[in-house]
Amino acid sequence: MDSVLIVAASMLATGVVAWSVQHWRLGGARREARQAELRSERLRALFLDVLRIDYTDLDSTLMRLLDCLRRGLEVERVSLWLLSPDDDAIERRALVRGSEPLPEGAARIERSTHPRYFEACRQALVVAADDAASDPRTSEFAKDYLAELGIRSMMDVPLRKFGAHIGLVCCEHTGSLRHWTTQEQNFATAVATQLTMAFEHAEHREARENLLQRTLNDAETGLPNGVWLRDRIASALDQGHSLGLIVISLVQYRLLRQIRGDEFAAALIQSVARRLRVLLPSGAVLARLEAEDLALLIAPDGDEAALAALARRVRASLNEALTVGEDLFRAEIRAGYTRAEAGVATSVDVLIGEASAAALAASKAGAETLGFDPAMRMRARRRLELEQAMRLGLERGEFEPWFQPVVDVALGRVVGLEALLRWRHPTQGILAPAEFLPEAVASGLIVPIGRATIEQAVRTHAGWLRQGLVPDIYLGVNWSAPEMLVPDSDSAILSALARHGLRPEQLLLEVTETALLHDVDLAERVLRSLVQRGVRVCLDDFATGFSSLVHVKRFPLEQLKIEGSFVQGLGRNVQDTAIVRAISGLAAELKQKIVAEGIEAPTQIGLLRSMGVNLMQGYYFAEPMPPSVVPARISTTLHRLRELQAA
Repeated sequence: MDSVLIVAASMLATGVVAWSVQHWRLGGARREARQAELRSERLRALFLDVLRIDYTDLDSTLMRLLDCLRRGLEVERVSLWLLSPDDDAIERRALVRGSEPLPEGAARIERSTHPRYFEACRQALVVAADDAASDPRTSEFAKDYLAELGIRSMMDVPLRKFGAHIGLVCCEHTGSLRHWTTQEQNFATAVATQLTMAFEHAEHREARENLLQRTLNDAETGLPNGVWLRDRIASALDQGHSLGLIVISLVQYRLLRQIRGDEFAAALIQSVARRLRVLLPSGAVLARLEAEDLALLIAPDGDEAALAALARRVRASLNEALTVGEDLFRAEIRAGYTRAEAGVATSVDVLIGEASAAALAASKAGAETLGFDPAMRMRARRRLELEQAMRLGLERGEFEPWFQPVVDVALGRVVGLEALLRWRHPTQGILAPAEFLPEAVASGLIVPIGRATIEQAVRTHAGWLRQGLVPDIYLGVNWSAPEMLVPDSDSAILSALARHGLRPEQLLLEVTETALLHDVDLAERVLRSLVQRGVRVCLDDFATGFSSLVHVKRFPLEQLKIEGSFVQGLGRNVQDTAIVRAISGLAAELKQKIVAEGIEAPTQIGLLRSMGVNLMQGYYFAEPMPPSVVPARISTTLHRLRELQAA
């Protein structure tokens, strides 16, 4: 009986123990499940916080996201790393740490020393290393990084943008080894996605700001541009304010850009803007209206007298030499102004057009400043129409060379043909340069027009020589400063000669003193380069400038051409006669040829020959003529020369 009781008691005890173990196990499972549920709830709550983060400031956004990840995973360190521009390393962008004072560690990790790690990050969605020191993907950090910081477990989530690897977020656990659950990996991946979105948002914001900056600001000066100015004027007009507008125009700015280059032009406009900024009255703004025009807007403004006084101060300030790069430069500036009275209907375009027309009128009149009057608008319109017509004429081939002979009266020969620019206008007929050349220079169109004309002249002259239609005479072409001083001008000349088979010595370039003055050093280099290759050079309109003798000494000149006004005064004006006689004597001493232009009467020929001048050009021998009649008219000119010799 006792034994039975003992057995029963033993069985009962065993059952109790088994039940207790099972119950403990069930309780542990419930506790684990509850803990997992709590972790899940915490992670969900933290992720909701993540979704509520404002992306306004990138740096603060990154730190908040990393801190959420640190708290959610309960790790000591979370860091953000980005690939270097050369893709050879990752560099730490941000770091958050817990309360434990761990060192920051390395801020750059090279691909060359951690190739397996880089490859794992390139391929995997998550690199979850429970034992970072032994995991082959992270073991390259064991001796330095991991040991230094006491890191046992790592979980890295690569960041990708449009499929490309751009960096990673690294979660680091110290103390005991850590098993990264699927839920934790998913949470880390979700936060990493938000980090990528933060970068994309910042890039989009920067792109929008840059676009807005480009849209409303001038790149060279940083000033508001014409778009911004028009909007500002429209707003002021809508509010019924009176407005004052001054347009400051850099005369021949486009020409300067062609001659001196974009860098010089940019430095010039920047220097002008700096000078103007110190003159701004309260409430005024400075903007770049066009390439060559700045605008000063005063809203609301004072009366017209105050506006005119400000325009004069602007002009006076800019009249002083400007620092452009390392040089001092005196820009030619004109200013025009206009007003919009409060309550008087007008428009943005009308107001800007008035001030621009006034600035243009000031430039044409040689005045420093002008206020707008209605007649200016018509002149400005004609100027714009002329520029557009020239552009169209250039496309249509309406610009062409006409030719006028140069003769040697002593030998009775035609020695050259000067090519003279003409415009075969579709409605106005043949236009001389005086009718369009100033605007061609101001707009910069003189360069393509000049090059096209030289090309035609060389082609035509070479064709006459090949066919024996003209004797072996030179071709003279006028070469303006813009054409001469643009880059590769000498190459353009030589290329035209080579294309059409004209020898360099058969070309005579005629340049004016004013052309040489634009940039004396550059002009000398260009002309000497061409002379070394055989091209000849003539100084046109000699003795009309202030530095003619200096230029005779400095430049490689073969000819000096006496301006026609001196010839007209021969025999009547003692000064003109003395000047021509002096030029002839100077040329003889320097072994340079003299050409007298503007010959209209036999008496002039006789006086010139008595002074030793035998090369002549003028209406007496032949007027400028179209290419179609040149060969025939040369015969007529030769006949006139024979008559002179016979007389």
